[in-house]
Amino acid sequence: MPRLFAVLLFLLVGCSGQEKQEFDSASWKKGDREIRGSMINSLETSDTLLEKTYGEVVRLLGEPDIMSSDSSDISYELYTGQDVGPFGLGGPWVFWLNVDFDSSGKVNDYHASD
Repeated sequence: MPRLFAVLLFLLVGCSGQEKQEFDSASWKKGDREIRGSMINSLETSDTLLEKTYGEVVRLLGEPDIMSSDSSDISYELYTGQDVGPFGLGGPWVFWLNVDFDSSGKVNDYHASD
């Protein structure tokens, strides 16, 4: 019985999430939402995007998945390895990297959210 519990615990906890990677512009641009998700911690804890213009952000991250009508914020889709529902049966829990620009057109904030 203890062995069964250990196996179940491993399956529920040990296999969740994904390996973290350092941010790399080329990998981000050619990667999918899962690759982007593996780099989000590295990107969020750096100043990589602060004070960048829209053009500089697009050179680093590629074209955004979503852009506001006034171009004051853009978003990139991420998957961090977390799933919705019991045992992940609800599918992937999608997050977004939101990049906000100030009135001068430079990044003043960026963060991941669901």
